[in-house]
Amino acid sequence: MIKICPDCLERIERPEDRQGSHHKWCLNKMYRKRRKAQGAAGRHQRNAHMYVWLAVYFGDLVKPDECEHCGAVTTDLHGHHETYDLPLEVEWVCRSCNAKLGSIPL
Repeated sequence: MIKICPDCLERIERPEDRQGSHHKWCLNKMYRKRRKAQGAAGRHQRNAHMYVWLAVYFGDLVKPDECEHCGAVTTDLHGHHETYDLPLEVEWVCRSCNAKLGSIPL
């Protein structure tokens, strides 16, 4: 199957198991553009998410087994930040509660 990159309109030549819709450099360009558009607020948010991920990875922050809002027991909990100024103060909520809190679409 031949794929054409929608950004540069060139043919994408990769092994079949690694087919994507864009060239790697076109994707990188798109991501850089998006990060630049988000500005400092987006950088602040990404940093907070990385702090939480690292704290969980190194065991400084323990991820519970149940949602703090509805009490659902799940392994797919999201760390919801009320403010990104305090990156390690998160509420552990399930996907549906996180959507209700306004972080992600369901």
